Amino acid sequence: MARTRNASVRRMLGSVVMVVDSFALFCATVAGAGLRVADPALVWGVGLTFTFLLLATPGILGKKGSYWFGSVLQLGVLLTGIWLPAMWFVGARNQPAAENAIEFGNTG
Repeated sequence: MARTRNASVRRMLGSVVMVVDSFALFCATVAGAGLRVADPALVWGVGLTFTFLLLATPGILGKKGSYWFGSVLQLGVLLTGIWLPAMWFVGARNQPAAENAIEFGNTG
């Protein structure tokens, strides 16, 4: 019984982190397009792709490799700081939250 509860807490907290990241990334996409940090088509393409993937990830959390996939997505969000330096802050703020969510869900 405790295993199911812990897994659901882990999944719930991971989902919250992914959805918050998706909103932050969408706002950064709008800012990046407005600031013309790169070609607008590239900014919108990368931003909306990451936003969609971050919103879709909670649906697969709990399956094999899903938390690894979410971590890779968050690394991608962090690397968007190359174009928009404020994303270094967003990524640095959210990565510990994701790690805590995963670890908290593993404790019994």
